[in-house]
Amino acid sequence: MKEWREDLYKRLNAHIFRAWEASGKQGRPQDYAPSAVAFSGKRQFCFLFDPPLKKVAAGKAFGGSAADQNTVDSPISPPMGWPLPHSTKVFVLPSTSGRAAMSWEDRLQPWRSMFEQVLPTHT
Repeated sequence: MKEWREDLYKRLNAHIFRAWEASGKQGRPQDYAPSAVAFSGKRQFCFLFDPPLKKVAAGKAFGGSAADQNTVDSPISPPMGWPLPHSTKVFVLPSTSGRAAMSWEDRLQPWRSMFEQVLPTHT
């Protein structure tokens, strides 16, 4: 999983630089980071940490404005080496595979919450 983490970080950085170059290199590269990132399934998110997190609640994990931080029940600091700025909201969502023992309503609630938090930034 450590190889996966390093590859993810490289891909996130490459995305930022592609967006920055497409802008004509205006501003700073970090200005072109995504406003939100979502992990579909908790396992990959937990393995970003060393040692891996044993448990994480579905919902927003970290990132966003200082006002957003008040909505997080148990804030998590970004993992070591996290390449995105603190302004990027990071969500950990339940897998849609149906393997977890939960109702579809419980499974979809964090997705709806993410949608409500992210959509206003894009209107």
